[in-house]
Amino acid sequence: MRSKLLTLAVLASVGLGTSAEAASNPQTVVSTDVTTNTTWSGEILLDGPVVVTNRPTREGGRWSGSEKARLALLADALPFGVHALDVEFSADPGFRRDLFLRKGPTKLILSWHEFQETPEDGKLEEIFTAMLREKADILKLVTWAHQPQDNLRLLGLIPRARAAGKEIIAFCMGPLGKWSRLAAPFLGSFLSYAPLQRGKTSAPGQVTVNEMRRLFRLLRP
Repeated sequence: MRSKLLTLAVLASVGLGTSAEAASNPQTVVSTDVTTNTTWSGEILLDGPVVVTNRPTREGGRWSGSEKARLALLADALPFGVHALDVEFSADPGFRRDLFLRKGPTKLILSWHEFQETPEDGKLEEIFTAMLREKADILKLVTWAHQPQDNLRLLGLIPRARAAGKEIIAFCMGPLGKWSRLAAPFLGSFLSYAPLQRGKTSAPGQVTVNEMRRLFRLLRP
């Protein structure tokens, strides 16, 4: 996964043809957010890595069912050989600990999103420090940028996490956060997220896979 500078998590949905298309492209993983009606089957077994989320509506996802059922469905993906499971920092700590103990080769991404702002330094530091202490393979911190400096504050977490022995995904959402998505991989961010097509974004500020690759070809030394 980290042998190349740019690894893209291509946004898709379980059961859609775009998943297979994304998995066939080099340097990509498929990031898929499940829904209330999802059941696991061979549809998730692609020829490339798959990152599974089951994001609740409170964190920008589509899950509107019970929290217990949401977490159970997420854990049910483990036997299907997914590359990573993305579980929220706000999820039950006991569930997160149990998931880490039985995840096997699957990577656990511990994620935190703030869709309204980038918190002030003290609050951001508190969250980052608490996440560093948790059992997880990869941390993910994403906020909304209201000013250019917000991007620098999120990107500044990348070298700190890596120095502490943790992989990390960190960038900002929103129009002002777009450039942080491009800069993050150069600083060591584990993934950058991009949709296959315009209009298929999962968060504001995303650029398409092809746009991201063109920009990286221009910027790569």
